[in-house]
Amino acid sequence: MEDLRNQYVQRLPGEIEMAEGLFNKAVGSGVELTKLHELELAAHRLSGSGATFGFPAISEAARTLEERLAEILATEVIGIEERTELADLLANLSNSVRAAVHRA
Repeated sequence: MEDLRNQYVQRLPGEIEMAEGLFNKAVGSGVELTKLHELELAAHRLSGSGATFGFPAISEAARTLEERLAEILATEVIGIEERTELADLLANLSNSVRAAVHRA
């Protein structure tokens, strides 16, 4: 299990980089709901895997982002307030990932 945990930790920076890229593409010039959905799926994966590998802060931050994305996707409304909120939630997830990588 320790080897799997180490492999997970090594993949985390790439996962967060991918999530940030999806966010930037989703809200860059207009709103791409497909990219927001992909970001929701990435958050879902991190939500489950974080707890599995002993990183509850990653799971909590990812779950919060995932739930907010689901709400936004249900209404298809994303203004400046929603963009700012998502950016903050993603930054929180990124900070949780950095802390986990640093501790590992």
